[in-house]
Amino acid sequence: AITMTATALATTASNSYIPMRKPSLLVVDDDRVLLTVLGETLRNFGYEVRTATSGSQALQDLLAAPDSIDAIILDQEMPGLNGLQ
Repeated sequence: AITMTATALATTASNSYIPMRKPSLLVVDDDRVLLTVLGETLRNFGYEVRTATSGSQALQDLLAAPDSIDAIILDQEMPGLNGLQ
């Protein structure tokens, strides 16, 4: 039988692993090659990465789930809705 003292049980409980979600990034660029390279690099650093190829697509993704994106990396100069808009 395994027995644990109250102190050992409390220590075990306080050291329990609580999984945290990975930081989520939305990467926006109309250059698909750059988007792929940057996305894979950020994934290798432990980020959850979503991508968009236009400002309007990024805006739709952001409005659909605003609490699931922690930061946005975007190209300033894109056709249509650009990064500054």
